[in-house]
Amino acid sequence: MIYSQSSDKNYVPLKRLMATEWSAKSAGLVANNVTSVMQSHSGYIWLTTYNGIQKFDGYKTVTFGQNEIPFLRSSGFRNIYHSPTDHTLYFSSQSSGLVKYNELDGFYQLNAENGDMPSSVEDVLIDRRGDMWIGSVNEGLFLFSGDSIVKFQNEILEASNILAIYESKSNELFVGTEGNGLFVIENHKVKTNYTIENGLNSNIVNVISQVGDTIIAGTQSGMNFLFNDTLRTISFMEGESVNALLHSNQFLWVGSDNGLGRINLVNNTTEFISSSGYIDMTRINDITLDSEGSYWLATGKNGMVQLKETGIINYNLFDGLENDNINIVTERKNGEGFFIGCDDGNIFILDSNQIKPYEINNTIKPTGIRDVYEQKNGTVWIASYKGLIRKRGTEEKLYGLSDGLPSLDLRRILEDEKGNIWVASRSGGLIKIQNEEVVKVYNRNNGLKADFILSIEEDKEGNLYLGTHSGGVAILNSAGQINNISLTNNDQGIIVFNTHVCNPDSFWAVTTAGIFYLNREISQELKFARSYTSLSIFDWLEDNNGDVWLTTNRGVISVKKEEIELFLKNPNHKVKSRLITEADGMYDDECTGAVRSLKSKDGNLFVPTLGGISIISPDKMNTNTKLPNVYIENLKTQDSTYENQTNIELNSKVNRFKFNYTALSFLAPNVTRFKYKLEGFDSEFTEVSGIRSAEYTNLPPGEYTFLLYATNNHGLWTQNPAKFHFEVKPAFHETFWFYLLLALIIFFLIYAIYKWRVSGIQQMNKKLIKVNSELDGFVYSASHDLRSPLASLLGLINLSRTDPENSFDYLNKMEKSVKRLDDFISEIIDFSSNERKEVVCDEVDFKHITQSIIDELSFLDTDDKVKKEVDIIQKGVFNSDKRRIAVIFRNLISNALKYYDDSKDQPYLKIKVDSNAEKAIILIEDNGIGIAQNEQEEVFKMFYRATERSTGSGLGLYIILETVEKLKGSIKMESEKFVGTKFHIEIPFYQ
Repeated sequence: MIYSQSSDKNYVPLKRLMATEWSAKSAGLVANNVTSVMQSHSGYIWLTTYNGIQKFDGYKTVTFGQNEIPFLRSSGFRNIYHSPTDHTLYFSSQSSGLVKYNELDGFYQLNAENGDMPSSVEDVLIDRRGDMWIGSVNEGLFLFSGDSIVKFQNEILEASNILAIYESKSNELFVGTEGNGLFVIENHKVKTNYTIENGLNSNIVNVISQVGDTIIAGTQSGMNFLFNDTLRTISFMEGESVNALLHSNQFLWVGSDNGLGRINLVNNTTEFISSSGYIDMTRINDITLDSEGSYWLATGKNGMVQLKETGIINYNLFDGLENDNINIVTERKNGEGFFIGCDDGNIFILDSNQIKPYEINNTIKPTGIRDVYEQKNGTVWIASYKGLIRKRGTEEKLYGLSDGLPSLDLRRILEDEKGNIWVASRSGGLIKIQNEEVVKVYNRNNGLKADFILSIEEDKEGNLYLGTHSGGVAILNSAGQINNISLTNNDQGIIVFNTHVCNPDSFWAVTTAGIFYLNREISQELKFARSYTSLSIFDWLEDNNGDVWLTTNRGVISVKKEEIELFLKNPNHKVKSRLITEADGMYDDECTGAVRSLKSKDGNLFVPTLGGISIISPDKMNTNTKLPNVYIENLKTQDSTYENQTNIELNSKVNRFKFNYTALSFLAPNVTRFKYKLEGFDSEFTEVSGIRSAEYTNLPPGEYTFLLYATNNHGLWTQNPAKFHFEVKPAFHETFWFYLLLALIIFFLIYAIYKWRVSGIQQMNKKLIKVNSELDGFVYSASHDLRSPLASLLGLINLSRTDPENSFDYLNKMEKSVKRLDDFISEIIDFSSNERKEVVCDEVDFKHITQSIIDELSFLDTDDKVKKEVDIIQKGVFNSDKRRIAVIFRNLISNALKYYDDSKDQPYLKIKVDSNAEKAIILIEDNGIGIAQNEQEEVFKMFYRATERSTGSGLGLYIILETVEKLKGSIKMESEKFVGTKFHIEIPFYQ
């Protein structure tokens, strides 16, 4: 015995632990050759390969190689060491020395101020004094203390390849080498060197561990143990290359090239496996134990293998069954195990963890075995769809129709308290066998509602409960009387798979329509708080604690006794439940349909499935109360990733936010559920499963906190949320100052609009005043200018009547009066047209307009007395209102001709026009009588006459000014009394 401690007598055999493979295919490992594995303080599983370091959370892997760690010379790593003091991880690299990692600083290369770090490292250890020992490849052992690293001085060790370093409880350092055996170092000096010559199995020492006071060395050829300086060989796994050792509880776990071994240190028994089902477990490089009790194997060709005890043991094809579609499991009366009935007609016996066939002589294959029952006298009854077999020792009898069976499709066998055998059939009703003879058949002819019977149960009073197809539950009492109990208003099509009798007054019926509780013929359906979709329930088992286990097509549902009691008190109560599936240890979670399960004498539950037998130990199926570590790993935006930062401020251009999160529970990571909420945006939590990220878009400016909770494999929620705080900064247009500026702008805009409106009203008032003034002047002048020619005309008419001889002179004078009246009316029409009509865009021909007006005014007496000079330069087309242009020219040319200065030797009129595609510049100049300086501001007013020679209405210059402004042009006048007048006019090109 190597070591003695308390024993767990109910430990699960190594072969029966649940194995899960995490490989390149199933978990995204970068390589299946895993050199080491370890769980860090934070809860992540770390592993090393020759293709990089990986971090695993049960859902995804993150790889760190040359692309992620720039200083690496290669991506090869051999080992991981977890510092016991500050939880720093040290990775032994193939060519980049020792790589250090912590969550705050990430990865960096460990270097010393004094001395050189070896480039290729195999193992590392920090001793109890805080000094670091580094094992190199072919360069020996190094000691890193303070800021200096030195090579350990020993002639043999200096050039050795150091494979393993271990510090014992007595502070001795054990060093395993490749080819030079095992060294013991005490106080920095070599105390002993163990080799083949003094008892070591091999000079290649791969791994070192300790059990109690005993040192265990794993070598290339098995194991040695060292106790009280005496070296001995461990016979178990002798000759095997032992690569990994782990002492946990009462076991020493041993990993080798050929598989996994385990030594029970209490009773010195050993176990060895090289596979679990289809999972190969050879070339084991490392073993570690996680915080939830799972063992992780780093293998050389199959990635990582996780082993865990689940409270469920499975037996299937790998254990000797020829067919793993199981119909029935029953317990033998002789205490020698269990019968297993398969769907291909084979029967097996499970005894002491071994499966062996049970031979029957009658050929009933390939029909399925529906039931197997053993009496106390050793007689075995076997039900199939080819009849009933009775077997006693080597004697067998096959019962058929000629033996009184109403049909051959038999499903269930029961022995009542009186020793009678009852057989349920699929189409022939219930068969009673007494003294090994068929004595009675119960069917629709004598009281049953249906001949299809799937189950039989007996209560304490000897009543039989028959589960039927479409006939409810029939109760057959000891007197042979049948009471048919309906489950619903219409039981047609409802199949009763099994019943569970509580007492003679109540029972449970498991049916295709659900589970019903019947108490004195009152039926109540059991409802679940959890929603199960596409669920079929087949059987009801109660364990020794009164908890209920329901077999279904989706696994086994567990309901606590307290929940059933609440339902019995209140039929509206929906019971809480837990679904047991492959994630909890079942090899196949689809239970065989329409069959019954078994509770054995020791309280274990045997469940037939389509993948063998699952044996549930209720006492080991306790709820996992360990809550997972929950992490919000990072926040990713469209251009950045934020991990451990604080005071994160994002600008307003960020519009995509993705939170990546995880929960570190490895027992069943696929059933982990999460609920999250973004405070500042979400009003409620969102619950999800199967995904480990949450995305948001276009968050408004503000402060946010992402909150995250998670469950473990049994649905228990973490108490405190993981948090990630950040702030989205507003753009300038979303800030207070922008809104203040906007408010000021709006204020000033409103004020400007107000002022503009007031100014407009004032301008309108001025215009109205002007219009009123002009209207008054117009009325006065118009009445005077209209009446004056008319009065003159009337006077001349009277004179012509009294003085006929001068009638011709009077007619000439009348003509002048009429013409003056006509000119006045024309001016009024021009004024009215300019005010009312919109500008009409025409192509203007200045030469034509000028010449036409000169020709038009040639009738004036002064026309031949004034010299006219016309200079028109028109560059391309000029657009404007040609009618209004003509009005301007007509009035100015007319005034120049009317008010010429006859005292001058050479009166003249100069007209000059220069136009292009932008504007027209008009210059009209004369050397007429001119306008006095004090008159010039008044001449553009309505009806103003600046000279006594004026015979017009006084509207001419007023109409010119209004017309120029209508064309959005400008006019400027220069005049001097008795010198002349010059008008400068600029008209824009009309668009």
